[in-house]
Amino acid sequence: MKKLTPLKMWFIALMLIPFFGARPIPSNALSQDADVSAPMVSATSPEDGAIAVSLNQAIAVTFSQEMSGPSMDMSLMLLGPDGNPVSGTVNSHSGTAIFVPSANLEAGTTYSATVTPEASGVAGAALADTYGWSFTTGAVIDSTTPTVSATSPLDHAINVPVNQRVLAMFSKKMTPASLNRVTVKVTKPGGVAIMGVVTYASGAASLKPRYALAPNTHYIATITTGAKDLAGNPMASDYVWSFDTGANRDTVKPTVTSTNPVNGALMVPINQNVNATFSKVMNYASINTANFFLASAAGRVVGTITYFYDSFNKVTIATFVPNANLRINTLYTATITTAARDLAGNPLAGDKPSGNNVWQFTTGSATGLATVPLGAAANLRYSQPPRSPTPPLRPRLQATSDCGRAPR
Repeated sequence: MKKLTPLKMWFIALMLIPFFGARPIPSNALSQDADVSAPMVSATSPEDGAIAVSLNQAIAVTFSQEMSGPSMDMSLMLLGPDGNPVSGTVNSHSGTAIFVPSANLEAGTTYSATVTPEASGVAGAALADTYGWSFTTGAVIDSTTPTVSATSPLDHAINVPVNQRVLAMFSKKMTPASLNRVTVKVTKPGGVAIMGVVTYASGAASLKPRYALAPNTHYIATITTGAKDLAGNPMASDYVWSFDTGANRDTVKPTVTSTNPVNGALMVPINQNVNATFSKVMNYASINTANFFLASAAGRVVGTITYFYDSFNKVTIATFVPNANLRINTLYTATITTAARDLAGNPLAGDKPSGNNVWQFTTGSATGLATVPLGAAANLRYSQPPRSPTPPLRPRLQATSDCGRAPR
């Protein structure tokens, strides 16, 4: 073999530096070629970094699609501060899996929850990477009963579209399996319950009638005491409200009326949450990390989705919460697809020919509190009254890759 001269060897080494010498920048982005058909985490309870979590709290994780129950039994774990698994059982209901500890958690203790790639959807696609988050317990047992905080239609509403879902929003996160056709009922004159499918997502349960509601008819909706929160506390009493249908269907598509950050925003804080205000009340279950996502040139950002119901304007605000700070001085694109639907099943009418709603912003180099334009969505999470500002997000444990909390 012909030997290389020292000069040639130095030349080859210099040519290889761009390929091997650059160190990767840590990021919270998935590969740009990530398989979006694979399930993704859309929400957790408790949220990452939560403090003062009640000692009898069950651990819930919601996915972007319906999950295989057996796969969740193997993949969802809760670990104590020593790294050992906490004893408990896993219950799965549609797209939500719940870990119920065998005994109350220890006070003032940090726990880590993990979902491994053994988790798969009912179609067989597996979670792309291990997903982890952590929280710290307080010192109290949660014995507060959940309540219904809002409904759609409102009590005594008239001219309700005959194709509308019936929605109830709760004061706390609920156990999905406790919300079904027995505990969520809509009855027509004579007391006969209508047939339908009950779904749950982040504090909101909805019943989709199998057939259109009868026009010009009085209906009574009921949430029974069988509905329980994640600590196992049942409703103190049945919640009952009524409404009257009109003669028409709702065919008006929802739109995004404002965003935060706004399209074209510059110097956006790197700890910014991204949210969108819709023109109507939305079906929470139709908005998840598969159809509301944030991306840069490095790929999709890992995060979760939370919701806020603006009861005054009767609209929904959805928020994408990144797991870690965004990259500095980087262009990001936020997208909400036509999979997002209102309570009548109408798909989003976005600002693109595809029907998607797309906007962009560029980050700066610092954290901070974003300025929220009047009428735009704030950095809100879960359906509760706004609280005082919270500290910046921190990276989730083991995360390699997704109702209102106060503005940050």
